[in-house]
Amino acid sequence: MQASRRPSSNAGMNQKLEPWSLECTMEAVSSSLGPPDFYSLQQGCKEDSLDATVLQYGWRDTADDIGISESRESAASLLSSTDLWGAPQVQGYRKTLWGRLRELKKA
Repeated sequence: MQASRRPSSNAGMNQKLEPWSLECTMEAVSSSLGPPDFYSLQQGCKEDSLDATVLQYGWRDTADDIGISESRESAASLLSSTDLWGAPQVQGYRKTLWGRLRELKKA
């Protein structure tokens, strides 16, 4: 079995690279909204820059970016809401989940 070889032509090496730009072929939903699923890059926007941390861990919003102090962040979170996570509500959630799992097993 012979190893395959790449073509020795250097034709592609002599071409100049064109800058890449995003083009959206979809129409805008309304005058106040842009085209669906299309957002162009903004100069100086931290979310659009790639550095080692973003590549390794992904983008993270910090408390400073959001404008809420870290001590108030947990208070604003839905996890600390006793209306959502009190014992009666959790029992209801559990019953609903088990009921849906039973329905899925039957199907």
